[in-house]
Amino acid sequence: MSLTIDDLHNLAVIKHKENKLEEALSLYSKSIELNEHQPAWIYANAITIAAQIGDYEEGGKLKEKAEQIYNNSDEIYRAIGLAANKQGDFRNAINYYLKSLEINASQPNWLYSSLIENLVNINELPKAIEIGQSGLKIHNDFAWINYHLGEAYAVLENWSEALSYYTKAAQIEPNLPNIQGKINLAIMSIAENKDRESEPKEEIEDIAETINSYTRAIKLDAHQPLWLYCKVINHLILDNQLDIAIQIINQATQIYPQEADLFRSNYHKIFAENNHNVNSLLNLIIALEKNKELEQAITICQRSLNLHPNNQQLKTCLAKLTQQSNSTQNFDKINEISQLPGWKEYHEQANQAQSQGKLEEAIALYQQSIIRNPYYSWSYHNLADSLLKLGKLEDAVIFYHRALELYPDYFWSSYNLGVAYNKLGRWSDAIDLYYRSMRLNPSSHLPYQGLNNSLQQRWNAMFTQGDMLLKQGKREDASAIFRQTIQLFKNFSYTPKLENAKEVPVNPKVILIVDNHLDQCLHYRVEQKIEQLEKVGIAVEYFPWQDVKLAKNKLHFYHVVIFYRVPALPEIIETIEYAKAIKKVVFYEIDDLIFNEQEYPDPIESYGGMVSEDQYRGLVRGTTLFHEAMALCDYGIASTPALAKEVEKVVGKKTCFIHRNALDSLNSEFIKLKIPKLAKDYLSIFYGSGTKAHNADFEELAAPAIARILDRYPNVRLTLMGYLTLPVVLQPYQQQIDQVDLVKDVSIYWEFLRQADINIAVLLPTPVNNCKSELKWFEAACMGIPSVVSNTQTYREIISDGVDGLIAKTPEEWYAKLELLVLDAEFRLKIAKTAAQRVWKEYSIPVMAKNIQNIIIAGIEQDTRAGKLKPRTSKKKLLIVNVFYPPQSIGGATRIVKDNVDVLKANYGNEYEIYIFTTDDGNPHPYEILEYSYQGIHVTKVSSPMIVGMDWQYQNPKMYEIFRQYLEFNQPDLIHFHCVQRLTASVLEAAADLNIPYLVTVHDAWWISDHQFLVNERGIECNYQQNDPLVAALDSQDLTSCLKRQRYLKQRLKQASAILAVSEAFTKLYRRNGIVKTQANRNGIIPQPRLARKPSTTGKVRLAHIGGMAAHKGYFLFKDAVEKAQLSNCEVIIVSHAQVAGSVKYDSWGNTPVTFIAKIPQTEINKFYASIDVLIAPSMWPESFGLVTREAAAAGVWVVASNKGALAEDLIDGVNAHVFNPDQVENLISILQNIDRNATFYLQEVSKPTSIRTTEQQVKELINIYQSVFN
Repeated sequence: MSLTIDDLHNLAVIKHKENKLEEALSLYSKSIELNEHQPAWIYANAITIAAQIGDYEEGGKLKEKAEQIYNNSDEIYRAIGLAANKQGDFRNAINYYLKSLEINASQPNWLYSSLIENLVNINELPKAIEIGQSGLKIHNDFAWINYHLGEAYAVLENWSEALSYYTKAAQIEPNLPNIQGKINLAIMSIAENKDRESEPKEEIEDIAETINSYTRAIKLDAHQPLWLYCKVINHLILDNQLDIAIQIINQATQIYPQEADLFRSNYHKIFAENNHNVNSLLNLIIALEKNKELEQAITICQRSLNLHPNNQQLKTCLAKLTQQSNSTQNFDKINEISQLPGWKEYHEQANQAQSQGKLEEAIALYQQSIIRNPYYSWSYHNLADSLLKLGKLEDAVIFYHRALELYPDYFWSSYNLGVAYNKLGRWSDAIDLYYRSMRLNPSSHLPYQGLNNSLQQRWNAMFTQGDMLLKQGKREDASAIFRQTIQLFKNFSYTPKLENAKEVPVNPKVILIVDNHLDQCLHYRVEQKIEQLEKVGIAVEYFPWQDVKLAKNKLHFYHVVIFYRVPALPEIIETIEYAKAIKKVVFYEIDDLIFNEQEYPDPIESYGGMVSEDQYRGLVRGTTLFHEAMALCDYGIASTPALAKEVEKVVGKKTCFIHRNALDSLNSEFIKLKIPKLAKDYLSIFYGSGTKAHNADFEELAAPAIARILDRYPNVRLTLMGYLTLPVVLQPYQQQIDQVDLVKDVSIYWEFLRQADINIAVLLPTPVNNCKSELKWFEAACMGIPSVVSNTQTYREIISDGVDGLIAKTPEEWYAKLELLVLDAEFRLKIAKTAAQRVWKEYSIPVMAKNIQNIIIAGIEQDTRAGKLKPRTSKKKLLIVNVFYPPQSIGGATRIVKDNVDVLKANYGNEYEIYIFTTDDGNPHPYEILEYSYQGIHVTKVSSPMIVGMDWQYQNPKMYEIFRQYLEFNQPDLIHFHCVQRLTASVLEAAADLNIPYLVTVHDAWWISDHQFLVNERGIECNYQQNDPLVAALDSQDLTSCLKRQRYLKQRLKQASAILAVSEAFTKLYRRNGIVKTQANRNGIIPQPRLARKPSTTGKVRLAHIGGMAAHKGYFLFKDAVEKAQLSNCEVIIVSHAQVAGSVKYDSWGNTPVTFIAKIPQTEINKFYASIDVLIAPSMWPESFGLVTREAAAAGVWVVASNKGALAEDLIDGVNAHVFNPDQVENLISILQNIDRNATFYLQEVSKPTSIRTTEQQVKELINIYQSVFN
């Protein structure tokens, strides 16, 4: 059936209201195609929508047709003006707005506002003021008209009038952007004018005062009008303040990028006016360079040389600028051309002052350093840090930006700039910076916390704005703000993603996150569902939405989540989005049309005074919150077909299942009580109202009929229970009426109902009531009580009128049907009996349990077809557990685990499905669980409590419980444990209790000693025989705890299917300590391309220590040896793990220069090895492996290594390494002196290739071990 034009119009209007703009435009356009002579409003709506969605081509066609048909329509001209405005064609917008006003002065407030703004921008000030004053006659309470009138008077420098209009705007809308700044500017300008009036008159304008006023305005809010920027730039140039002028030009270009050429033309204007004066030209060039306008500086310099070809300063300047422009070096390195002596000393003094809390002093010193060297990013960053701590936020922002220009990838500059923006209330800017910080350092929790803070603050501000609009009666505007707030939060909150589908559950588990404010709803939609699901063997748990954080953590161990009647508040939005991201089947359940803004709530008057204005506004706000929460979910569950139709329109996958309210064990238990019906000399009509919303329904439909019944039949009484104001028509019969307050206990409610002879359910057949369920009918029916009900859609679908209930439409029908039941006891019994039989058959627990089971299965099947879930394959499920995993790449063991996983996935991905379980370092919320994908691997991490000695802890009952739930849910076939610090060995206990086979790789001495690296608190190496209690007594601070720990850990290792050590040395160590079944699975390395050695720029041998400045890594031993060796042909490079990325520090040990650099990213390690000559690895503890010694040897670097543990296991002394005893510093001194004497030899790459075991070889061996466990 084809749609008529009227159908198209109606559909278009509906889509327009639903904000489905593309669909609305398509429908409007179709109606115009069918008949061009459509009403003007059709064209106006279509043109407006085309502009809103940016379809300017379609908008242009509609404009041409509209103007041909309507040459005098204010609606058309208004829409065309809006479209022109959207395209930035402000002059055309002005023309059409003016045409619209000529036809009809009663235009919307936004048209007046937009027109005045455009007139001000093109400097048509008298016209702007005329229009504004006309607009205020119609829209006196519209803030923006007052605001733009203030702007017009400000351009004219009539500050008194400007202040008057700004103040009025602020009174109407206190949160108007930067209105306080505008008021302050006006006040300051008035004061300055008065000061000038008191002074002798001068013919020359006081430019400095004008500049001060304008620059203050820009500082308060950068988003100033175009004219203000042009004026202040002009004044600054006149006053020869070129530096500031260029800064303002840069700022203006960012605010008005389309006007960049206009602003930059000022440079050439200055050139033209000063081309005879070389000093003026040099000042301009220097100012441009300082403000990073290199292209402009070079252009001006070249033009200057054309006029002054022999000027040496200009030649030097051009050479310097060209070098800067062509340079690819990191700006963090000092620009030798620009630096002046003493900058480094000022910088170090500033650092010291900052560390001592002398922030003002530090600021002054950093500024001195910057003057002498404007290219050192750390000075800008540290200066900004000091300003941030002092609360000088705007200044801090400036210097963080400069630091980032020089070093764009520095995490702390990005993060701290986000903090500054957040404190300034510039939340969008803060959010952008926090996301940038996440990309720079995905392992840090700080940007995630900052992001949440900014999102929450923006949410609060916008919701406050929405609530104010509600108080003003502007419901549509308020709802639009609420929707925008929710959308912004959803779009910008961080949600990790899983790349791969999850397995289809064999035995699905369900979690409910619910609203529990209404007892009736909680009973029928939550408690009942739990009973039904348990009836069919589906595990289920529920949480009130106020406990959504706890529920979010529990999500990981359930397959299906049902959100019941929850609002779209921040934590709910996060949880819904996260549930979808981690491949849960997500339903939204509702039992009322409380999400439809057009239909709900009923007018406040219908509540009979039971709802306050604040409560009513809460209901209004709730419609948007419920609607948006529903829209986030994939599927719907509704209590009636009418409601399901409405839900289908909203949920993501446009699918809604019907699950009715029904009977449960409470009904059965109540019936079993066999509460007798009391003998009485009257007939009882019962009406129970569980909500405050149906006063008007009862008053209009049932009350007149009941009044007649009570009047005519004195033996009839009415029992009213719940929320109801007694209607006037019933007040004469109060002697026949019993009113009882609502009771929360449903069984007590039923006791009253049980004594009734007739039950009534009264609802006007509105869209909201048509969606309501039949529970009032079936509650009475199961007790054998007949009902008279309203003719809502649900009751018409369910009840056979006159068979299992009576349906009444009008007060007359209500009277007739009530009278029929009052007079005919036999008929009452017949209706009651039929209804009871039907209810106990169709609404029973088994029937409804099967229904909800089918709904769960249907959701799972749809998600499987969509690729979100997948059937379980024949692959073995391998779970790898380690304390850390990327992006938190902490420690050498984590690198080994990651390399193993990469090879397992690449070479054995067809045999094994790999999962990771790890901790979340730095998360301040203990036991918070998060799932994510990392390079195609599914990772689950849990945060451990940050406590003293957390890496020593060996048991944690809470961690046991979490890991046990994880295992029960994911059911791995094999677990490979690596380092389990923070997780504790309780995770092994959980695996053993569930009979899941596991093996353990030991990477250090954690399993056998209180001292993970076999170095005690005094820095002394421990005795290797750690299972001897006498040895333990020497090294332990708490012997009892130490021995208990050893016993517990040994038991966990004993239950392992295999214990693997990463080297031969550690295999022997563990066997020596009683772990006799330990076998070697020696670590390997991932082969890297061997890069050519970069020659030493100083001619000295580069000795590098990469292990960090820790005693057990031999740092102090190495320093002592260098100082005593008196090296003249060597220099030292120290990798400091505590140093900030990109920073460099210098020192000397004796005669030997030392450079300290930050930790090297793994992606850059090969380049680092190509830039050194000798790696020094002087570990004081028995290293279990020694990744860096092997990588360096493979890269052709000579290695000097300690003989402790396995550090030198793959090295050949005298061929590619020198191996020494770190207990004797003389050995290391001798080696260093030998290197110093034979510098030429050690400056060369090691010629003989070094064969190092690869990760691929290690994993191949590991696969055989896995197979032996399975066999």
